[in-house]
This record gives sequence, structure tokens and C-alpha cells, in this order.
Amino acid sequence: MTPTPIYFEKFSIINSAIFYHFYLLFIFSICIGITSVNAAAMKSLSLDSCTDTEKPVITIDIGSCNSAVFDSILKTCTGLLSIKASANDDETPADLLSFEYKIDLYNDGKGIFNGFDCQVGPLTYQEYITGIVPVFHQNIFSNDSKNAFDATGTYPIGIHKICWYVKDTCGNMSVHCQLFEIKDCNAPIVSCTGGLQTFTLPQMGCITLYAKDFNTGSYDNCTASGKLLYYFNGDPAKTSLTICCEDFIASGACDDLLFDVQVWVQDEEGNSDYSSIPILVEDVLNVCPDGDSFTLYGQINSVIHEKTTFLTKDVETNLFKYNNVKKQTNGNPFRFKCLGGFNDIEMIKSNDSLNSVNTYDLYMIQKQINHIDTFTNFYQYVTADVDQNGITEIEDYVEIKRLILGVENQFKKSRAWKILPVRYDTSNLFTTMEKYHFRITWYYQTIIARCFKMGDVNDFVSPLNYVPLKTGTTDSLVFTYKNQQILKGDKVKIDFYAQRFNSVTGFQGTIKFDNQKLQYQNSISGSLTMDSASLGRKFISKGLLTISWNDLYPISYSSDSILFSLEFEALQDGDLCEAISFTSDLTPAEAYTDSVLIKNIRLESCDVILKNKEIQADNIRIFPNPMKNVLNFEFPEETAFPIRLDFYSNEGKTIRTFTIPIPTRQFICELKDMPSGLFFVKLSSGNEVIFRKCIKTE
Repeated sequence: MTPTPIYFEKFSIINSAIFYHFYLLFIFSICIGITSVNAAAMKSLSLDSCTDTEKPVITIDIGSCNSAVFDSILKTCTGLLSIKASANDDETPADLLSFEYKIDLYNDGKGIFNGFDCQVGPLTYQEYITGIVPVFHQNIFSNDSKNAFDATGTYPIGIHKICWYVKDTCGNMSVHCQLFEIKDCNAPIVSCTGGLQTFTLPQMGCITLYAKDFNTGSYDNCTASGKLLYYFNGDPAKTSLTICCEDFIASGACDDLLFDVQVWVQDEEGNSDYSSIPILVEDVLNVCPDGDSFTLYGQINSVIHEKTTFLTKDVETNLFKYNNVKKQTNGNPFRFKCLGGFNDIEMIKSNDSLNSVNTYDLYMIQKQINHIDTFTNFYQYVTADVDQNGITEIEDYVEIKRLILGVENQFKKSRAWKILPVRYDTSNLFTTMEKYHFRITWYYQTIIARCFKMGDVNDFVSPLNYVPLKTGTTDSLVFTYKNQQILKGDKVKIDFYAQRFNSVTGFQGTIKFDNQKLQYQNSISGSLTMDSASLGRKFISKGLLTISWNDLYPISYSSDSILFSLEFEALQDGDLCEAISFTSDLTPAEAYTDSVLIKNIRLESCDVILKNKEIQADNIRIFPNPMKNVLNFEFPEETAFPIRLDFYSNEGKTIRTFTIPIPTRQFICELKDMPSGLFFVKLSSGNEVIFRKCIKTE
């Protein structure tokens, strides 16, 4: 049925609190279906009088500043801010207090609500949770315009005023007003020119730099790019910087003045950030007189076995200031003139990593790791530590071996050469040996430095490319194998023996096979452990198998001992003889004894050994191959001289010709200007002619 409307006409209520309780009780009675109000209860309410005269106490809680963003509709920046109110009263419960707030934007008293721009309320918490909408709910900036207790919202930048009005059930009202500010809390994003900025001092002797000229797109969330302020070194008044001859003289500079500046960027709110930029002003026209300065001299030496000293070649020296290259030279000795202030020096030699690194180095490192024979000086610890962690360990051994085998062409964490000043502090060896930059702090400095070949533990460094260790014997280590007939598709096992395998600590070289006749399959250990760690297969498709073997102690084997075996698949029918040779094509062919004496190495078939027939061509060593700028020739004692060397291109054109008039064991050809690629060498001595194929790399 439809309820009958109830009207209160001519009902005078003196005490609003009595009416309020009466109204609540009446509504409650209707909701539970009671048609008549309990007379005693009504009488009790009507007789009560409100004696509370204390006003509620209001607390306003304003949150912290948040990032402001530009509002395209309002055409200004706005920021989110938490603004909440709470109140308490002696008599009225908190959920029955009536709240209302008004906001005067920019605190200018010009709002449409009697000087206010926003108005929300009145509303109690009980009414809010039941969904009652207050009479006023005009606040487009708040998150909830129907909430009279929480004015949290996104307001425009500026200082605003909010007033809260809270009334208790006895009609006592409190008013509490508070200013709040929306501001830009974010500094601009600085984007300035990177790297060293170079300027030339004009003839007038002064140059002016403007901070804004270094900007490359700095950005702010609220301030337009054209209104950002640019200045130097934290001083908003210093928007420009003038450099004159007086600054050159004061810093002890001659032809260039290098310094750092801070380019600051500031927005309209005063937020700022900066970027450091190195600046070089050059006196190219020699306008300014030279100030107080010093000259730096330096010399970089290489040493063989701590006895023979020679100047290191192909060295680049860089002088740094503020982590930027100030000057550079490729000479040795070197000299830098007109320097001022503190500088760092870096000395670089970047020749090939394999230079002077061989299997005897592995022998020494392995003995160090196993505590059989420890290193004797600081330099051996430096050169052995190719992974740069301050410890000589198996990882260094493996990395050097991979280099010797041609699996890698450089060290992973170390340069090929390390150059240390002679005055280098070795007391803190294991935490400083990775350094390449060294500080120069005194005047008229002379630097004597030593160049170390990383991996060259036996200290037999070469100023050029790889050269073998000293030859202390004419004895040769001759590997042999038995000739056999092979059929296409057959599995061919080749056993390797050796003549004069006496007191050998290690050997290395390149096993070269005819890849038209044979396809490599596997290695088998014999008296020597010959596994994949001792063989390099990177160039196996070209018929080149590198080998590096060493032991902890000198070892001897008889000529009938099978040292190791290699398995191939035959690709053609034919004779195995001369299908395999031991060369220096990739890894130089060398053998070592405990006293570091090198043995010549060659490989012959067993049939040739039985006939006592020497193959002279195999006795002439040509290395390295491939080569870069220098090709070395090593001749046995029985070689007949004079010898003519003719170099031919792959098309048969003569490139170079040399003549060796008198007997010599070694001859070095400088081929720096020869183009890279494949070429042939013809060695002519009397009626004997030998051809060799070589490769020159960049």
C-alpha cells in the first residue's frame, strides 16, 4: 500500500537537537513498521534540553607536494594534493558532526560563493555512507565532489585557502581556515652538449661562452622551454663566462686551457639541475704568453730476461685531464710541453696478443699453480694474470692456451701489452694491477716505464712480432708416422712417434694436412695426453690443426712409443705420404726442455726416416704465417748461400726481391708496405728452388 504522507505544519522547535532526535526516532519507527511512536520515548526526547556549548575541534591534514603536470584545458600546471579534515566534540559522536568546506582559489576573495570558488556540504558521515548528496557539491578539482570531509584533488599551481565548517547536534559551529600551495616539485631534465667542447681563442684575447648555447633540448614539466633559465656553476646571475689570457697564465697553460663547467637549468618555480661539461679553449693564434708550466718526459722500455733493454716500438701515449684526452703522441721516448694542473697518463701498445707467448709460458704457469716452482718476480705475476683478477690460476692457463691454439685472437679482459711506470707501487699488487691510467702530480716529471707482454711469463718479449725462444741446440725433435695406402671412405688412424724426444717439457705447432685427401675426425691419447684442450680446431676446414702440449716435468720417450694418434676419414684413394706436415702456419713450431732450449720440429713419414733422406725444404722455417708486417726466415746450418727470395702475388706478379749473400741462421723481411692477401715466396739456392705459400693480414 502507498504510505500516507506526513506533514509537520506550524511545529515550532526551540531546540534543534530535540527535533533532530525526534526526527531520527520517527523515521526509525516507520522503517520497522510501527504505526505509533512510543509516547514515553517521545515525551523523554521532548523534555531533554541541549546544554552543550563547546564547539567542535577541527583538524586539517594537508599532504606533501606531488609532481605537477600541465593541464591543456586549464592552460596551467596542476598538482595532486591530499586535503582532509577531521573533528571531535565532547557530546556529539564524530559520525553525526556536520561538515562543509569552501575553497578560495588563489586566496583572492573573488569566488562566486561569497568570495569562495568551491563549496561542498553540509554533510555528516552517517549521511555520506547512506548515499545522501549534500546541497552544495561544487568542486571540479576534487576527486569526490560529494565528500565534505575530503577535498583531495588536482588543483592549479598557486596558493589557495580552504575553510572547513563543522556543526555539532547542539548547533555549535567551528570554522577553521588554512592556506595550501600547489607547486612544481620537479627539477628540469637537463640535456646539454656531451663530451669535450673545444673553442678557439680569438685575436682579441678573450672569448665569451653563454650557458644557454650548451642546451640541446632541456625540458621541464611545467615551464615552457623559452622560459627556462641557464647559468654557470650554480650562480643564477652567471649566465655567461668569459675566458681571457689571464686565465691561461693563472692556470699555467700554454696553448690550451682545459676546465670543467656546470651548466645549470632552472624552471619558474626555482627547481634546478645541472650537467658537467669539459671545455677546452685553444690558443691556436698564440695570442697569450706562456704561463708557468712544466714539461713531461717519458721513455718506455722492453726487457729480455731482465738483462737486455730496448725501446718499445709502436707505442701510443695519451695525456688526460678531467678524463678527456688532452694530448697524444706516438713516439718513444715522448715529451709533452706546456702542461698545467694534475694529469693522468696512459701508455698503450696494441700489437698482436700472441707476440712472445708460447707453450713454455704455460709450463711455467702450471708449475706456479701447482706450487712446484713459484714465480720469482713481480712481473711474472703481472703477465700471467690475463683475466685481471689478481691471481694466477687455471683460468689464466686456459685463456693463454686458447690464444696459442688460435681459438682466440686476443685476451678477453686484458690488453695485449701492459705498461707500468718503474716507480709503480707493487705493495698493493692484487688490487691495482688492472690499472692503465697513472696520475702525474709533480713538475718536470720524467717517467721511465716498462712494457710487459701479457702471457709472456718467460720474459722473452720481442719488439716486433713473434720470434722463437733462443736456440741452444741444433738437435731436432722429429715426429714420424708410417706411410700407408688409403681408400676413399676408410677411417685412417695415424700414430705419431718421435725421434729424440728427450727431456721435453712441451711443444707446439700446426699440423697441416691435405684437406682434399683427409677429413679430421678425432684425437687419441698415447704416451701423451692429447685431448680437445690440447688441439685447436678453429681452422680445421682449411686443413690446419693447432697443437700445444706441456707437462709439469721433463719427459723422455723412445722412438717406438706412440705419443698420440689422429683419426681421419679418407676423401680420396692414394698414398698417405706427404699428406701431413708439422708447420708454423698458425702456431709456431717449437719444442722446449726444462732449460728453455728450443728444438727444431719437423714431421716425416717413417719410410723417409728409414732411407736417411733429408728433406731440406722442411728445415727452412718461415713464420709467422699469416703475418702482418714482418716475415722471419730460419735456416739450418747445412743451408747453401747465397739465397734469393722472390715474392709473388697470387696472380704471379713479382712484388719484392731480396738477396741473402752470406750464411746466416735468421733473416727478417720488412713487408710493411706490401698489400694484404695471399702471396708466394720462392727461395732459390743454386739449382734448388723451394716455393712457400704465405698470407699477409691487415
